[in-house]
Amino acid sequence: MKLLMVLMLAALPLLCYAGSGCQLLEDVVAKTLDPKVSVPEFQQYVQEFTDSVAAKNAVGEFKQCFLNQSSETLQNFDLMMVINFIFFSCPCRNVIGQKGSNSSWLLCVPFPEKGLKQTCGW
Repeated sequence: MKLLMVLMLAALPLLCYAGSGCQLLEDVVAKTLDPKVSVPEFQQYVQEFTDSVAAKNAVGEFKQCFLNQSSETLQNFDLMMVINFIFFSCPCRNVIGQKGSNSSWLLCVPFPEKGLKQTCGW
């Protein structure tokens, strides 16, 4: 078991270096975590994925939640995203999520080059 843990920890930097395989997703996560990016800037960046005023407002509230966090929390979230890319990626590469008994979350990123505008859920 210890050997397995050592091998996983040794492979983690390589997986982190390789990235998620989706530059768009990595850019959105980076802009989400960047405290220098304001709510209007973030809304402008993801405007092609928001098809209503309600969606735009939700994106603004989402970004504001991250602006309210400490830098330590943002770093921890960034690490969590790397771990989720590694362990919870869906084969379709545009839905990443986790199901649990007490909590569930889902991140759905439509790929404009495929013309996808989809609603994701469990």
